[in-house]
Amino acid sequence: MVGPGLILAMLYSIQPGSDGLICHFPSTSPDQKAIHVRIEDTPSLNDRPDHIRVDMALNDKVVMRAAARPITDTEENDMLVLGKNDIRDVYTLGFREDGKAAFSIRLAKDNGALSEGITRIGECYGVAPYLKKWLSI
Repeated sequence: MVGPGLILAMLYSIQPGSDGLICHFPSTSPDQKAIHVRIEDTPSLNDRPDHIRVDMALNDKVVMRAAARPITDTEENDMLVLGKNDIRDVYTLGFREDGKAAFSIRLAKDNGALSEGITRIGECYGVAPYLKKWLSI
């Protein structure tokens, strides 16, 4: 079993911007797994300040299209990334300039509604280059 210290050391060794924005959300109980989220910039001619195209990968297995945009309700430099998969599950990542982050998963029900979902608190690494680029669009 890999300890949280080793995971953080590995994440800090990643060059910012080289493999995307990396976020880690530890498990909150023994029966849960940690969640790792990677955001990769996928520039588009259709990018605008409220919709910047990105790819979101969960635990390097599930990859989906997503959109990033600044959170305008705060005075901090922070971003919201919203992704949806083919079955309409909704994945939301919010992160601040200091790397503090929250990740929410809401699964689609058979009737089309979304589940109440779960939220995890964690950290994102390599935030500065993305904020600088995305906030300048």
